[in-house]
Amino acid sequence: MKIYTITHKPTNRKYVGQTSSKKKNSRWTNHKNYYRNKINSHPKLLRAMLKYGIEEFEYEEIAQCESHQELDNLEIGFIKKFDSVKNGFNILDGPPGRCTNRIPRKGFTIPIKTREKISKSCSRSSYVVTTPTGEKIQTHSIRKFCKENNLDHGSAYKIVNKLRNSTHHHGYFFEREWRTN
Repeated sequence: MKIYTITHKPTNRKYVGQTSSKKKNSRWTNHKNYYRNKINSHPKLLRAMLKYGIEEFEYEEIAQCESHQELDNLEIGFIKKFDSVKNGFNILDGPPGRCTNRIPRKGFTIPIKTREKISKSCSRSSYVVTTPTGEKIQTHSIRKFCKENNLDHGSAYKIVNKLRNSTHHHGYFFEREWRTN
């Protein structure tokens, strides 16, 4: 298990990360692939690499340890030492499970009621579903409607977003209705 840095050579700004891979430079290979494929897993670092070019960056393994706890503690310490959140490319002040400036990430679940409230307040559209009996139902969530009616939400989304030539799914017709407020 190792702690590594990726340093922008002209400015000495750093990204501090950890890896449990035994292969030397395997994490650097991953970061180069993120750069090549523009995968935004480390947004500040990727933006800098795209702006300055990957050749301006240097990878270095700076510490080794035996336990995940020690690995997390070392990463937190090096992020503080290099001030790499404020003056570097880290977004968080430590590993996702241990940082104090945590933002929702993979593995973090937002409660369903909260998601519905966010969806309603942010959504600029709602949907009108015409049932096989001709009844019109307005909904803000295609997924929820399909789940309640045992329909495939993927097919419904394709119909609404005109990614499918069909206008209906099992007799249900789906239309988007834009809000004006």
